[in-house]
Amino acid sequence: MLRAIAPLAPLVAALMVVVLLFEPPALRPAERIPTLRALMARPTAGLNRDEVQNAIRAGYAAQPATYRLRRVTSTASAGSTELAGTVYTPFLRIAWASHAAAQSGQRLTATDIPGWLSTPVIYVALRSPVDTLARSFERPAVTILPAGEPTCCDEPQPTLVRPIWVADDATPIARFGAEVPFEDLGLVVGLPARALHAGIDIVAFYRLAGPDGRRSIEMRGRITADDLLAWK
Repeated sequence: MLRAIAPLAPLVAALMVVVLLFEPPALRPAERIPTLRALMARPTAGLNRDEVQNAIRAGYAAQPATYRLRRVTSTASAGSTELAGTVYTPFLRIAWASHAAAQSGQRLTATDIPGWLSTPVIYVALRSPVDTLARSFERPAVTILPAGEPTCCDEPQPTLVRPIWVADDATPIARFGAEVPFEDLGLVVGLPARALHAGIDIVAFYRLAGPDGRRSIEMRGRITADDLLAWK
């Protein structure tokens, strides 16, 4: 019988690899988020020549807009305008670089744009989950979740997309000339552009142990469909 099925072994092995690539194993059901398939379906392409030129012109003409990541909490009012963070798309990064050049009397051209400015990575600056003066020196954790999904208290923390990099100061946004958006800046995160979807929360958080068990202290921002229509 083993001889009969031996020729099928390579095919079975290949199928197993495909399954693992598209459905990674989870230690427990809470770690498996089906939305991952939707977010991983197709990477977002970089900017084309016209988009780069438009970003340069926009930044030369005026200070770039702020792409606001609205804060959501369990007690937030429906019309709350408090921010959890700011978002920097490739278009906005180039616009900021162009604006910074204009402020110093120069004019940026497409040939001046380094690859990291236009690559399909989204920078997100998040405020600290707690008061800057009172917070721990430890950097907060960050996760990307379906809207309203809790951060307490699975280990490891489920996430739709893992950050490409995380910085605990404003250096990444200072590189392209943007102003520091918050006094209580907690971290700056680089995310694949495919992570920009309506109905997801980008969360910086600390986990604390207390008399009633573990809990999370969060700074949670939500991306909406209206945001995606307004952002370039």
